[in-house]
Amino acid sequence: MSKSETVNPPVFPAAMEVFFQALILADNENAHEIGIDHLLAALDSSTTATDSVEHPAGPFVPAPHRGKPLSAEVKKAFEGAGVLAHES
Repeated sequence: MSKSETVNPPVFPAAMEVFFQALILADNENAHEIGIDHLLAALDSSTTATDSVEHPAGPFVPAPHRGKPLSAEVKKAFEGAGVLAHES
């Protein structure tokens, strides 16, 4: 870990930042799933922010669920890398 990370550690690991950025990109395109193009674009973009975000005091309104499945191509790439278990 670098000195700056020990003083101000990142909120999310780098891989989570890539997945979060890919989710945002897919959501902005109204895609029904996260595709390879979203992951590659997320890898190419700079998503790390060093400034802290100020959270509003409220009241809060419920937000819809924003999850998206991974495309078949993404699953196949991850399975090839040994990241996901094969589904039966």
